[in-house]
Amino acid sequence: MIRHRWDPPNEGDYKANCDSVIDCMDGRIGVGIAIRDSGGKVLASCSQVFEATFRIKIAKLMAILKCLQFGYDCGLSLKVIESDEATVVKWINDGDANKVAKGLAINALGIDEDTFWMEESPPCIRKEVEADKTG
Repeated sequence: MIRHRWDPPNEGDYKANCDSVIDCMDGRIGVGIAIRDSGGKVLASCSQVFEATFRIKIAKLMAILKCLQFGYDCGLSLKVIESDEATVVKWINDGDANKVAKGLAINALGIDEDTFWMEESPPCIRKEVEADKTG
């Protein structure tokens, strides 16, 4: 199996990864977002949970919208947004390149309120962030 890994943006640019997961049993959607610089440093990340029962495509689109809002709120001009939603962005062959955002989305389903991190990687994604940096 070919491992698709995170590719950094150009020097001076910022790249965001976003994803969502659905908990059908409890009617919740978890959204995860990570914004990194060209060195792979996590500048901002978040796990957000929403009470909703959307279909998966709508949940993925919601993650992209929240990603744009989060980047704007953080004052970061995003040059690249990666998601595994083929309808909106270029398809990623598998989810390996988006593991950080997936980890944040899964984390969102285990929290009671939205959680945001600035200038650090939360524990739930540190392993994936380091793996992306080392290749």
